[in-house]
Amino acid sequence: MILYKGWEQAEDISQSSGIISLAANSVLTECLKIIIPSGARLFIESLTARVIDAGSDSVVFYCLRNGMSVAPGLTAINGTLFDFIGPFLIQRDVGPGETTIYADNAAGGIIRVNVSLQCFLLRMIQDENNPGAKSLRYAYRERY
Repeated sequence: MILYKGWEQAEDISQSSGIISLAANSVLTECLKIIIPSGARLFIESLTARVIDAGSDSVVFYCLRNGMSVAPGLTAINGTLFDFIGPFLIQRDVGPGETTIYADNAAGGIIRVNVSLQCFLLRMIQDENNPGAKSLRYAYRERY
């Protein structure tokens, strides 16, 4: 795991969606959303997706933060990729906001999918030049 200088791994907030049904020829369907609190950073390790009951070539997955791609090439990840590899490595550090996984169904019928995102909140490392400064710890709060 490669992080920016001054940051370290704090808490694992990896999540998995339930089984999501994608309507035929639909617009993007939200599968999973993680909200990163203000002042925190999120390290996205990997994305895993599974197409349950249809051809995976009909589904495309998107990994977006605040509506924009987390990194080049992550705006349209073909579902067939997940047939041959386990987790799809992303390894990106992103700032506060909403990190969302969407899926798009281009087939003529309903397709069910399941996605999971392995990610960690980051915290600042104590500054060696300022011994009085404490290491910041960010906690992810559940939505009620």
